[in-house]
Amino acid sequence: MRSLGFDDITLVPRVVSNIESRDDISTKVRAMSVPIVAAPMKDVCDGTVAFRMERLGGMGIIHRFMPINEQIECWKHSRQSDNMHGSACAIGINGDSVERFHALREVGCKIFCIDTANGANAKLAKVIESLGHGMSVDEIGFIVGNVASKECYQWLDSLPHVIAIRVGIAGGAACTTKNATGISYGMVSSIMECASVKKNALLIADGGIQEPRDMCKAIAVGADMVMLGSCIAATSDSPAELVKQDGKFVKVYHGSASFEIQKEYRNNPKYIEGRVRFLEYEGESLEDLVTRFSDGLRSSMSYFNAKNLDEFRAHATWEEK
Repeated sequence: MRSLGFDDITLVPRVVSNIESRDDISTKVRAMSVPIVAAPMKDVCDGTVAFRMERLGGMGIIHRFMPINEQIECWKHSRQSDNMHGSACAIGINGDSVERFHALREVGCKIFCIDTANGANAKLAKVIESLGHGMSVDEIGFIVGNVASKECYQWLDSLPHVIAIRVGIAGGAACTTKNATGISYGMVSSIMECASVKKNALLIADGGIQEPRDMCKAIAVGADMVMLGSCIAATSDSPAELVKQDGKFVKVYHGSASFEIQKEYRNNPKYIEGRVRFLEYEGESLEDLVTRFSDGLRSSMSYFNAKNLDEFRAHATWEEK
């Protein structure tokens, strides 16, 4: 079976649309009005980006590559209004993960992303069981992953307190997993396969989304929302360092498993599955980026006579290129 990526398919409308305006279209997913999540990466989502993502209708997951007290301050910064639907914080499954979890819970955080490359890991299930013990779904929710197959998705979907699952392995711009491990699966194929067994958790397409068209395709074939990394890192609002290279400004983008990131929290890191990239900087703001993506999605939905995301997934048709 062919492994399909975003560039391998094109959406083809086969319905007559009666939608007169994109303003009649809703892209809401539960409390979010825009189905976009900022990735829990050092150069992508800090407290400022999480705050701005919430104001724009999306969600930010504050990265974990900082001391616990700094992540707490970032979370507090992201919560500048009691009316906000709630940003999330990333934790790991080793090291200070338990201490970090309880410290963040103490200040009010309820949504946690257990940030690990291989989500289909028995240790992750033990961590969820331990951290969520005695709490209701209203008190705690976990975003987990990453996985790429229906078997692994189904296993995660059966675990308590799991509210969303990140789907995609080796699809990120700064990821070198396929070179290091031989593991990869096209994002379209991964999303479709995992969506076929989805029951409880939301499906987050995570990897390879560079343009609005990629988000449209991801949601059309089964995703509930998408996670953006490098796109957000390249904006003027991101925490990524802005430097001048060959006469042009670029943003420095580190993969979470790159040596530069790992050396900050591990002694003598030896196994690397990420790299550093230099992203072209054009001065686009986070608001402009989210608007550009959400406008593209609503426009695509209008071609398929879809007033909401459920109708979009039901009506959308596509062909292999």
